[in-house]
Amino acid sequence: MSTTSRPFFLIAVALLLLVCGLLSGDWRRAADVMTYGNFDFAPSEGQSGIMYLAPGTPDLAIRKVYEFGRGILWHPLVALSTLFAIVLFWRRFRDPDSAAGSRRWLVQWLGFVGTRVGMLRTGQVLPVQRCTLGVLPVLNCQTCEMANGACPIAAIQASLRHQDIPMLAVGVVTAAGLAAGRWFCGWLCPFGLIEDLLDRLSRDRLRLPRRLEYGRFVMLGLVVLVPIGLGLAGVVQIFPFCSTVCPSGMILGLAPYYLTTGKPAVAAILSAPAAQPGAFAVVAGHLAGLVAYLGLALNVKGRFFCRYLCPLGAFLGLFNRVSLVRIENDPTGCGECRACVGGCPTGSAGPVDDFLAASGCIRCGRCVRACPSGNRQWTVGWGGRTEVKHVRN
Repeated sequence: MSTTSRPFFLIAVALLLLVCGLLSGDWRRAADVMTYGNFDFAPSEGQSGIMYLAPGTPDLAIRKVYEFGRGILWHPLVALSTLFAIVLFWRRFRDPDSAAGSRRWLVQWLGFVGTRVGMLRTGQVLPVQRCTLGVLPVLNCQTCEMANGACPIAAIQASLRHQDIPMLAVGVVTAAGLAAGRWFCGWLCPFGLIEDLLDRLSRDRLRLPRRLEYGRFVMLGLVVLVPIGLGLAGVVQIFPFCSTVCPSGMILGLAPYYLTTGKPAVAAILSAPAAQPGAFAVVAGHLAGLVAYLGLALNVKGRFFCRYLCPLGAFLGLFNRVSLVRIENDPTGCGECRACVGGCPTGSAGPVDDFLAASGCIRCGRCVRACPSGNRQWTVGWGGRTEVKHVRN
């Protein structure tokens, strides 16, 4: 198959997966695990979605009662609005992107707020369904009470544990990858925004070997194989990636639960660990994992998780060379000044354009603005029919 026809073949595959996923009701599988309280979808197997992140701990999310039309709950709305304002200020203040005229900070913030529209449900303002936006091509933990779109990694595990093909989730990610590759990581991913905020505080004390970037592809393989193995063994109550190593689940899913709805149960577990040793081990493990992630994120410059462990980024990165919108570098005109290297959040910019570099680029656009020779450009087109766009991103 020629390189010119390959994108169109992949487009046909993506559309086929999307259509089959919709016709087969595959979207219900994703919605089925987006459960929290008495609203939207009845909890599957007597559990709410939060149990897929915290297996074995007391499930208080299932008892949450939403009563629309009986008055607005202002405290969650005020708290979340304050959080949104803090995130906006933190992302905008002394930001190198905005200093260069980029609006990426604003697009990221709008993506973060847009995937938290469930705050209207939390405040009992409107009955916004948790699956309003369907499956999204970003790492958005669907167990967050404010979420209104499903994470494709969770949706893939939800299907594979029952030996079903995750057609809708794979179709969405494939279509997104063909459109813009990892642009979604750099511009719309809610957890990508958190990674960028933490990167502002990073001290760059640890330099990890570049070959460890293959870890994201290893994680992608585990996301596929482990749920299948657990499903064959009859274990369907655990999402292995979500409940163990995913920092998005810890920060966007577990942290809000532990601090709000699940606070009484977590406080009881931590105050008397001997009474519930299993539950204490789970909670302590999550807290230790969160501390470990923050320690690495604050000591490894750049997006640590995106670069080394994110399975969704690995999946989207496979399409970086063939996507409709991409950043290309003319190696013949590259003077190897390395001006593009310093600001790259994933270490992908530079004269070397190998597989890791190509699949790691999140299309933030910093290298385009930094390149003094203009060799790095935004490119729109498939195959040989390309058109270079001088875009102020």
